[in-house]
Amino acid sequence: MTEKLQYEVLKTFPGFEIRRYPDYLLVQVHTTGEFKQASYSGFYPLLNYISGGNQSETKIAMTAPVLQESKNTNEHVISFVLPESVSPESIPVPKDSRLETKLIKAHDVAEIGRAHV
Repeated sequence: MTEKLQYEVLKTFPGFEIRRYPDYLLVQVHTTGEFKQASYSGFYPLLNYISGGNQSETKIAMTAPVLQESKNTNEHVISFVLPESVSPESIPVPKDSRLETKLIKAHDVAEIGRAHV
């Protein structure tokens, strides 16, 4: 089963909920082009990274979700959330210079359309 990014539901409202996410790690790539094409071109370098294409040749389990953030209509950031078992001290260094790793600190978000009221 694919590991999912864990969160705590703080409060539920009609149509949305407030969630608290703990610290987590990303591996990400910046891409350009149309949204759909950017997601394809960004996915494969990330897949290669978790398949052992990193300096320590460590294989990393796939997690959900895959994140895509549009900076504007032509610039996007595609990210894989790394499993909870990967720590900032143990995160494999990417071989691909287009990839970067990033620690996301704990934060709260509003998730629209997922609340069950």
